[in-house]
Amino acid sequence: MIGTDTSIMQAVYSALPDRGEIRSAVPMHKGFSSEAWLVESLSGPLLAKIALRFPDGSRLANAAAAVKMARDLGVPTPNFLHMSTSQETFGGRAFSVSEFIPGQDGQDTVPSMDRETRARLFGEWGMVVGRLHMVERAMFAEDALGSGATSSWADAVTSRLAALPGRYKEAGMEFDAIADAVGRLQASVGEVSRSVRPVLAHCDLYLANILVTEDRVAGLLDFEHARFWDPVSDFVKLMLFVFNDFPEARPAFLDGYQQIRKLPDAFFARLSIALGLELVSMIPFFYRWGHKTVLATCQQWLAQWLISGEEVVHSFGQNVHMI
Repeated sequence: MIGTDTSIMQAVYSALPDRGEIRSAVPMHKGFSSEAWLVESLSGPLLAKIALRFPDGSRLANAAAAVKMARDLGVPTPNFLHMSTSQETFGGRAFSVSEFIPGQDGQDTVPSMDRETRARLFGEWGMVVGRLHMVERAMFAEDALGSGATSSWADAVTSRLAALPGRYKEAGMEFDAIADAVGRLQASVGEVSRSVRPVLAHCDLYLANILVTEDRVAGLLDFEHARFWDPVSDFVKLMLFVFNDFPEARPAFLDGYQQIRKLPDAFFARLSIALGLELVSMIPFFYRWGHKTVLATCQQWLAQWLISGEEVVHSFGQNVHMI
């Protein structure tokens, strides 16, 4: 642990003296990219985070920008109250304080729900994501702050693919292993580029990033990876890590989403490209950080994607009414 109860309490009080006395700070032992602490202030509970994997604060700053836009359209998510890109107390690492919404991690609660309750929850989650995707912009960008902005989806994908060799080298992996996948993505992206319009995409949707209270969606969490991107990209991690485990999840989520927003044009073609792009991007990340189970899942899906192409995503829409 980087923080201690004393250092966290002092840092929070220094950042937000108007919250009054800070009574306690308890580590939450959750999250990959940050060290999280539940802080009790005189004014109520707060959530403090110390950046771990991106200590410069770039991801926390991105999350703060995305959260502001999402909240403006009614997406339930905790508001940022303070953000420092360099907190001396924690070795110059970024530090943030946000509201704390009481509830339970979806990863802990959803498996124990009955099918009917889960279906209702996934329908609500789909509506939340539909509202998020109403945040539109004229330009694609690598983050919610507008970095690397471009008006063309094909250019945005090309830029992301061009960065991959460096990321594989940095992770200690051979880029040649995914060269075929990258070539296929580059060749196919032009086919759908005209259909794609940039929206605010969360880019990390899985059960651990929803908060559940009384079997309802209380909040959408962790916007560190948000960017202005193809909205279809937000269906990829759901397909990989959620919908395979719960058959009722996929139709309920899509039905809920379509109550707010029509599914994008050329949905399956774009989903196939988004899947391939996400897989080749995730593999060096999870290899570098030693997440062997998730890495193996990504590698298996990529092998199947190379064999089946768009066919691998068609089961995603089975038994779903596409408006």
